[in-house]
Amino acid sequence: MKKALCLLFILLLSGCMNNYGIDDLAMLSGIAFDTSEEDYLDVTAMYQVPTETDVFEYLHATSKNTEIELMSQTKREIAFGQLRIALFGEEIASEGIYPIILSFLRDPSIGPLVKLAVTKGTAKDILITKLEKEPNTGSYIETMLAKFDEEYVFPSVNLLRFTRSYFDDGVDPFLPLISSTGKNIILDGLVLFQNDRLVTTLNKEKSIYMLLLAEDFKKGVVDLVIEFDDKKEDIHLSYVRNSHKTKVMREDNQFSIHYDIEMSGSLEGYSGDQTLKEDTVQKEIEIKINNALNREMKEMLLFLQKHKVDPIGVGGSIRNSLSYAEWKKLNWEETYPNINFSIDVSMKIRNVSKFN
Repeated sequence: MKKALCLLFILLLSGCMNNYGIDDLAMLSGIAFDTSEEDYLDVTAMYQVPTETDVFEYLHATSKNTEIELMSQTKREIAFGQLRIALFGEEIASEGIYPIILSFLRDPSIGPLVKLAVTKGTAKDILITKLEKEPNTGSYIETMLAKFDEEYVFPSVNLLRFTRSYFDDGVDPFLPLISSTGKNIILDGLVLFQNDRLVTTLNKEKSIYMLLLAEDFKKGVVDLVIEFDDKKEDIHLSYVRNSHKTKVMREDNQFSIHYDIEMSGSLEGYSGDQTLKEDTVQKEIEIKINNALNREMKEMLLFLQKHKVDPIGVGGSIRNSLSYAEWKKLNWEETYPNINFSIDVSMKIRNVSKFN
């Protein structure tokens, strides 16, 4: 099926090198992929006519002759040069998206910075969502993901990054997960892949702990629940990660990895009634925060092992501790579920907002 999908979408991209005047172009800003009957691609494309301001139309194809069906819906030449976002429905992401990724890579008009995302439900429904004051849904989604990326809360993933992770034998790809409320489009969390197939998802709260274990992400926000005098209290932190060290240990054929993560941040939300001005109270809250972070990250590592996905690059850490011959000889699928993990998180509270 994957070969058939790849050939099908290559047909969709053919002919894009022809020369046309700007009046003849339909500039794609977003494209959505879903499954359809008989293993064909269900493709929905959003395009803008360059000479007509804020006019956005949709093309939709579900047959084997995707290119012909799309082209028959407009007199204009479909241009991929301004493509901003490619969306994949959950079902097609579960079957594998590399044939489509490969088709993108083979088209010189599609840049490597096109952002990718998986959608709850069908990708088509997300792309055709009518947003108030935002007629270009494709551009809006791309901008939303870029905003999260700039804040380091959630990383966006472009074509280049996904492809690099796909071919790296020490890490698995992941993509943002988005959904529609009917009137708005929101970020729901992350989708974790094994090779190019969706395996499981993380909500926004759990995704934070995965990102804290990865080396690329240096700041963000996290919400925790701690107990103070047998009472549960909510904590909201903004953090900056100061250092991230990974130590690989090996005894015979048993691997262990220790993560040492140092963070500092501001306590921006607190639901309890403790007097935060007191240093002893702040120190006690720090200890409780560190215990909660250690617990959540350890549970995250066990969750990733259970689902046999490695988005944080555990395999890369193991690979870097071995020779090339040792790594190639290692059966990673059998090794990964048996790795022992330990974590030491040290969060220092630098600022406290005025709660009491």
